[in-house]
Amino acid sequence: MYTHDFQSLVDKFHQMIPTYVTLRGGEIIHGYISAVDVRSGSFSMIGMTMDEFHDDLAISDVIMVEDTVYPIEVGKSIYIYVDDERSGHSDKDNEIIVKSVKEAEYLIEKCREIGALIECIDLDHDLGNYEPFGGDAINLVYYLVENELFYPITLHTANSAGHDNMQQVIDRYWLEKELEHF
Repeated sequence: MYTHDFQSLVDKFHQMIPTYVTLRGGEIIHGYISAVDVRSGSFSMIGMTMDEFHDDLAISDVIMVEDTVYPIEVGKSIYIYVDDERSGHSDKDNEIIVKSVKEAEYLIEKCREIGALIECIDLDHDLGNYEPFGGDAINLVYYLVENELFYPITLHTANSAGHDNMQQVIDRYWLEKELEHF
């Protein structure tokens, strides 16, 4: 029989955001739930580092499923750094590093809900193992356009084609938004 947190586990899988899963025995895993197989009673997670994988974890061993807590506050400015490998800027104390598009979308929505300010969104393009959780970062740019959220954006990707594609969207829609204000 599954624990009371089975539904939380499935919810986090569908939301595609990182979570903390506590297993019987006290092990705590922080990462993305990448698969849930009810028939076999197992699930898998991708950790928060590139080579951290947890396969065939027993659903029946789940004791607790908790949200990742982000250091956001009303009126506080944050710098969102989206990258699957790099560790961000050591000189930015307001930086929050996220690994996937869905996690970035979730963080942006949390900021909007509580009234935190977004100073900048700094994007890699290729998100490696985290690509299943919302695709490459150009999808975040499309999300921002669709929701008319024209925060400042910086690109730090090594993928020149990905950079150019994201920059074209930014140039078109962010400029359009600026022109509307005149």
